Amino acid sequence: MAFLEVSDLRKTFGKKIVFNGVSFSVERKDSVGLVGMSGQGKSVLIKTLIGFYKPDNGAIKINSSLLHPIGFSMQESSLYPSLTLVQNLVYFAEIYRVPRNERMFRIEKLIELLDLTAHAHVLVKKLSGGTKKRADIACALLTDPEMIIFDEPFAGLDPRLVRELAALIKKIHAMGKTIFISSHRLDILPEICSRFLLLENTQVREVQREALEEVYK
Repeated sequence: MAFLEVSDLRKTFGKKIVFNGVSFSVERKDSVGLVGMSGQGKSVLIKTLIGFYKPDNGAIKINSSLLHPIGFSMQESSLYPSLTLVQNLVYFAEIYRVPRNERMFRIEKLIELLDLTAHAHVLVKKLSGGTKKRADIACALLTDPEMIIFDEPFAGLDPRLVRELAALIKKIHAMGKTIFISSHRLDILPEICSRFLLLENTQVREVQREALEEVYK
């Protein structure tokens, strides 16, 4: 049984059809890249998967017993700029109903895992772009979800930070997490993902690694 099953999904805004009849599945511990030209609706699809948008038709089935089976890191940071990193993590741990007796243990482990110790008590608005992205991923991991969804995680990062973030995502995948990434970075995505989905002309279809370069021609 697949972890995530998407069936006949449709989303419109007024008369604009973003996607229609979209069906695919994601297995546990899979690593899937979502590609497509700008404006095709990748971010809308991701926001529909996480429940930010309600589809007009179709179904999204998550086969998990967890209260929060999916964590997500979007293009726009979810962190509060006037709180420190730790304050943000404590706040989101409460929202996500992380058991009180586990909160600080999880937070400390995530800070260590994501190399954020030196930034733990710094206001988020003073963090660099790369550090803020790692902090956002820490929030996504707070509930120990089975799947992490990333929407354009490499946008705005310099080449060194892109490589570091790619290595971090691969590390998270190696921990047994299912990974789903939307990105234009065809130089990086094949290093992380074993499957690729193309959103084009309101449809989603699977593409092979060797065909990725054709997507943007």
